[in-house]
Amino acid sequence: MAGAGTAVKGANADFSDRRSTPRKRILKAGVIRALPDFEATCVVRDLSEGGAKLKVKNAKQVPELFQLTIELDGLLAKCEVMWRNDANEIGVKFEAPAVAIPPARKQVIYPPMARPDMPEYKPRPFERKTKVIFDK
Repeated sequence: MAGAGTAVKGANADFSDRRSTPRKRILKAGVIRALPDFEATCVVRDLSEGGAKLKVKNAKQVPELFQLTIELDGLLAKCEVMWRNDANEIGVKFEAPAVAIPPARKQVIYPPMARPDMPEYKPRPFERKTKVIFDK
């Protein structure tokens, strides 16, 4: 198994056959923080109880040990880098189970034209009304 800081290229960076817990594919923003003053944003590409795969701007700058926060989920985890690749992705192992914290923000998705700050849609006179009929 690759040690911390080992560059792994290509398909070998997936490690899917070596994981003890399955990962779920997600696409969420994360924040990496480490002492004394390192902070960087990342994209969490997949997540499990034991670790995650992160997309970062520069994988070489990320320290070996850091704290990962996923603000939308209210998740905080202490991480150790297990692998890095040339595509600026890193695989991390959680040193302890992730901790639930209050979410820093909420994601609110409104259906089209249903936002509270949008006026009610009224068709303009020149817009023709069409009826869609599907043949069975």
